[in-house]
Amino acid sequence: MPDVDLLVVTLDRAILVFALGDGPRGVGIVDKRPSGRPAGPFARRLRQEIVGATVETIAIESPGLMRLGVERGGIAATLIVCWFGRHPNAVLVGETDRVVAAMTQDRRGDPRPGESWTPPPSRVHHTPATSVDELMRAGPELLAQQDRAQIERARRSLVRSLARAAQRLERRIVALESDTARALEAPSMRAHASIILTNLHAIERGAQQARAMDWASDPPREIVIELDPALDARHQAERMFHRARRLERGALMAETRRAATDTDRRSIVGLRQRCEETTTIAGLRALAEEAARLKVRGALDAFAADRPGRAKGAPARVPYRRFVTEGDEVILVGRGAADNDELTLRHSRPGDLWLHARGVRGAHVLVPLGSSQSCPAGLLVDAATLAAHFSDARGEPIVEVQYAQRRHVRKPRGAGPGEVVVDREKVLALRLEPQRLSRLLACERPT
Repeated sequence: MPDVDLLVVTLDRAILVFALGDGPRGVGIVDKRPSGRPAGPFARRLRQEIVGATVETIAIESPGLMRLGVERGGIAATLIVCWFGRHPNAVLVGETDRVVAAMTQDRRGDPRPGESWTPPPSRVHHTPATSVDELMRAGPELLAQQDRAQIERARRSLVRSLARAAQRLERRIVALESDTARALEAPSMRAHASIILTNLHAIERGAQQARAMDWASDPPREIVIELDPALDARHQAERMFHRARRLERGALMAETRRAATDTDRRSIVGLRQRCEETTTIAGLRALAEEAARLKVRGALDAFAADRPGRAKGAPARVPYRRFVTEGDEVILVGRGAADNDELTLRHSRPGDLWLHARGVRGAHVLVPLGSSQSCPAGLLVDAATLAAHFSDARGEPIVEVQYAQRRHVRKPRGAGPGEVVVDREKVLALRLEPQRLSRLLACERPT
């Protein structure tokens, strides 16, 4: 089964293909066995039961139904392929007409192993291909239609993922714009704080309002300022100044993040347009990988089954990226949430330095150190730069990065992938240096 709805049966002198999808269905003969996805449970079971068997009968009983009778070691079985109706299926039955295996068995009415089963009557009213010549003409066209259907399925899946990602980014942009808009309150907040300080002598402790003249307005007017009766007037003014500073700093960060988010949104919109124009499965896979690098959820879903598993004897997947600085110092960066756990808990020593962007999702970063070795300041900044870059704080001018010895990092019971608790942490307020980041990214080495 090189695709979800394509069944291929290789005989001694012919290769039968059965198209069982939503598009054109049928049976045909092809010269070369098509390849594709790794074998699923049904294909593996068929191989166990009928590979090496002798074909006794091949019969197209009705339009949309073929029986393939086989015998191996004195045991007979029949492969029944139905490509008519709403739910096409392929079923292997034994000598007693009991189901041995079925391609689909999760819908109501599907045959299940061990049950007695006979195919429903066909309601298709056309003449099926029965001669070898007709089947040989039908086979290549079925494969071509299958390829087109596969491309359309992958396109729809990727377009849906891109559309959802674009909507999420648009909502984030709206939220960041509202954060920026709140900074417009800062000037009036500062003005009110200044008025409170100017009129300290006239404001009683515990007052809920303060009335004062605003001489900065034209013309001057009396204003009413709401107060917290639990604080004295001076503390109220200081709080307003502090709040105004926070709003202005937050607006600057929000604007930076909004610009970066808008850049990602435009990239995703462009990917979606290119996706609509791409006509090959290889082109769609390349776009899906590009979308995955932009953290589009589900971008590779349509191609997940196309990625073969690890071959026997092949090296295990390494859960981290490896960076080697100009001074030959090594920095390891986790590839994802589960990989973060693998790196921190199984690829580290107690004396190694552990880093993570504080308060946001991101990669675990590890600096391997000797038993009594301390981390040089330059290496610490390099590792913190990578921790900030491989996190949701990417692109912000200043990022807080927490760090501690690996022995002080633990994973509590029941915590999710990548979630840890850090004791004795220190925090570094990192100012992003684009040149340093570019140098580090160029230092990545194969793992």
